Amino acid sequence: MDARACCTQRARRPRIRRRARSADAWRSARTRFGLRGQAELWAHPTPETLATATLIAGSAREHLWGRLSGGYAFWPGVFVGPEASLYLREDYREWRLGAHVTGLKWRSLNLRISAGYRRDSDDRGGAYFGLTGYVHLCVPKGKRAEKVLG
Repeated sequence: MDARACCTQRARRPRIRRRARSADAWRSARTRFGLRGQAELWAHPTPETLATATLIAGSAREHLWGRLSGGYAFWPGVFVGPEASLYLREDYREWRLGAHVTGLKWRSLNLRISAGYRRDSDDRGGAYFGLTGYVHLCVPKGKRAEKVLG
């Protein structure tokens, strides 16, 4: 094609494809209200080991999520080990298997890094990565609460 023919041709408009949204997509996007409960257990069976269990249940999406993890102290207060989690809803399931590093510190922030493999009920799988930060709100041993807080 020569340059004149190229310039005189009408530019094509790009096609925009829209996916039809299913009733499930609209249902999951709506505003919801409900209750959510969370329970956590962090235990040190020995000074060198960590065992955790977390359970979260919610009524807005009628879901349940749980995680179990264990670890060994490779450095003082820093634990490395396996983790497994499961997320359940009536129409969806997801499980994860991986590893975590818990107890890394940056100022007063404690960090947990996790990574591994995930698979869901839609037959999709792949890698996951997680970063969690938390601050201890407990009173150090031997100190009274009013001295720490006031």
